[in-house]
Amino acid sequence: VLSFVLCTLIYVPLAMAGDTHDEFSEIASEQIRSRVRAMIDVGVPSQQALKMTRMMIQNRFREHSILAAQQAVIDAAQGTSVTEPIINKAYEGMAKSVSEDRIVQGMRRVKERYSYAHQMVGDLLPDSGQVREIGSILAEGLSAGMAEGDVERTMAKLKQRTQQMSSSEAGALAGESLLSL
Repeated sequence: VLSFVLCTLIYVPLAMAGDTHDEFSEIASEQIRSRVRAMIDVGVPSQQALKMTRMMIQNRFREHSILAAQQAVIDAAQGTSVTEPIINKAYEGMAKSVSEDRIVQGMRRVKERYSYAHQMVGDLLPDSGQVREIGSILAEGLSAGMAEGDVERTMAKLKQRTQQMSSSEAGALAGESLLSL
């Protein structure tokens, strides 16, 4: 049973990464196929990596725009490991027929917003699960118009108040405080 599980965990992702060659061999350059494999290698689910790339090709994105969008997702996966909002930004832009350059810029802004939010929360909380959850709440708040100055002041106050708290208490307070901004 253990050998079956290990084989499944190792060979299925490799097989799916290999599908990039078959699926895109006629319509995408080796660079694009290689970048899809890189996305999968850093933890982006293969279906998401393939779908985003396929949709960009179908929407006639230029190669450099596809590569830039893929790199934004890779950078996010390596940094905060939150990729879904960045990929969703691409889908949103394509659905609204936004220019490819603006879509890539939007993806980068979302990536930077999540990086900033996770950094702010990471400075406060040691638990990576809490950082991911509360960082995402903060990033969504920033997207909705929360001012960075307000965030920085709130985080400074939270840092003082949470010094004597347990990690779970500090996380609960941080989450509640950010939701109230």
